[in-house]
Amino acid sequence: MKFTQKLACYFLLIFIFSLLYYSLDDDDIFIHNKAKGVSFDDNTFLATLYFSITTQSTLGYSDALPHSTRAKVLVSIHSLVTTSILLA
Repeated sequence: MKFTQKLACYFLLIFIFSLLYYSLDDDDIFIHNKAKGVSFDDNTFLATLYFSITTQSTLGYSDALPHSTRAKVLVSIHSLVTTSILLA
């Protein structure tokens, strides 16, 4: 796979998983870390885009975490798919 194709897949995955996270309930994905002064008011697309980027880039600031089992499974799939694209 060419670099440009990988890059396109990488950004497409961010968008796709943002939409998937957006479809989850508020309680599924976000536990707000008030100690760091971070709080997402609700499950907005911008918040899920932020979560998708930090998850996919493996930054994981820990201000938003998966809470429910289905959210944890989705995050795991997200990580596996991203890794497989990068290693292809």
